[in-house]
Amino acid sequence: MAHARKLPPRIVSIFYAIFHETHGRQIEYQVPEGLIAGGSSTTPDHTRSCPRKHNCPQSVATSSDTLFDFESIATYVLPPADFCGRLITISVRNHVVMGFPVRVEGHATRKRTFFQYNICFVFHSSQSTDLAPYEPVVRKIGRTLGNHEQESSFLSTPKTAKEMHSILEQIHEDLNRHAEASIPLDLINSLELKVLPLLPNPKPVYDWSVPVPFVDFSKHMDRSWDITMQQVIPHIDGISHVAKIALMSKCDAGLVRETVAHLLYYQTVHLIDIFQYSNVYAHRKSLISRPTEESVILECRTYVAPQNQALLEWPTLLDLYTQFTPGTSVKSWTELAGVTAERVDVRRFVTFGLIKGFLRRIHAYPYHISDGSPTNSGNSTLQAATTPTAIRPATINSPPDDLVPLLDGNHHTDQLCVHYGVGLAVLERWFASLKPQGKVRCIYR
Repeated sequence: MAHARKLPPRIVSIFYAIFHETHGRQIEYQVPEGLIAGGSSTTPDHTRSCPRKHNCPQSVATSSDTLFDFESIATYVLPPADFCGRLITISVRNHVVMGFPVRVEGHATRKRTFFQYNICFVFHSSQSTDLAPYEPVVRKIGRTLGNHEQESSFLSTPKTAKEMHSILEQIHEDLNRHAEASIPLDLINSLELKVLPLLPNPKPVYDWSVPVPFVDFSKHMDRSWDITMQQVIPHIDGISHVAKIALMSKCDAGLVRETVAHLLYYQTVHLIDIFQYSNVYAHRKSLISRPTEESVILECRTYVAPQNQALLEWPTLLDLYTQFTPGTSVKSWTELAGVTAERVDVRRFVTFGLIKGFLRRIHAYPYHISDGSPTNSGNSTLQAATTPTAIRPATINSPPDDLVPLLDGNHHTDQLCVHYGVGLAVLERWFASLKPQGKVRCIYR
């Protein structure tokens, strides 16, 4: 099941500004031409008029397309020396300008004491909150060209400075089209740029979390990968929880959690709960009120169908999802809805519903009501073990000593089962054995 990623904001314009020893702050080149007024921009006689990889017409804007006047932001684009070498963002009219001013001291030509420049990206202000992926790109361009200037006076020599216009064109076109660019500066140096999406921090990974893969890892495995990653990935099957994966891969559970968190960050896995027929789920209201995309419908029909069986129509599948209600276990749902293994793969049906947000799990949080003195409540914590507790025959019929403090309504049954390495049937047997000391009730949420 593919996971869509948000595309980076489109670059409206790119310009290259310098501090000229005679004329002061000015724009040397901009792409498209004429979008920024008052910059004294000139179009060079191109030795490389378009990027080597493309046959592209030169972009020229009309006066009515002008975004803003360069003079209004010139002192910020090319600031005093103390502010150079830092990322700058400027809001002007309905746009945001991002740049990285660079000042090369003690210039090699000895005709001036410094050379100052800035290559700025212009974005629409409506995308100002999504510009973080461009920050490392703008920094890299500034620093790479700064090093090249120190080595060969690339920017300050008229013959090579003309190359900047075609470089800007290629950056503008390639980053907007492909979110990456590879631009040779000479026989040795090049600009290698890539806009990486800024992904949100993943949600916590627990021992009872079940990672579901979005990609076929076997097709992407590489010997250069981290050893733990290589050991863990073969056991990520959408069924096994983290603690079980740790046992099967013979890895520390903490390292497995870190590995899964890494995969989760790059949106190659999705976390769900441990599937059991005793689980209780409820459908979300948005399933009925929000139209479902045709691609999702087709994906659902294909994903949940047993092998070599006919695909069910979406109205039938939608009706099955809506029959998940609080208080009804998966087992009861299959009986009430008449679901058979020949019609629907139940585990995959539930998995798909969780990933797409059709369903939510209703967990059971047991709490102990003592007949005598009140049980310590709210202060117990279930620490994540490096490996799940081994099943000990001596404790199958008698609960461990530390169970009652954990029955405080803050730990659900999945947590407890994985922590002690037992199934739900054993856990319920332990609850029953506590009757002389009090009762065990469950909060469902």
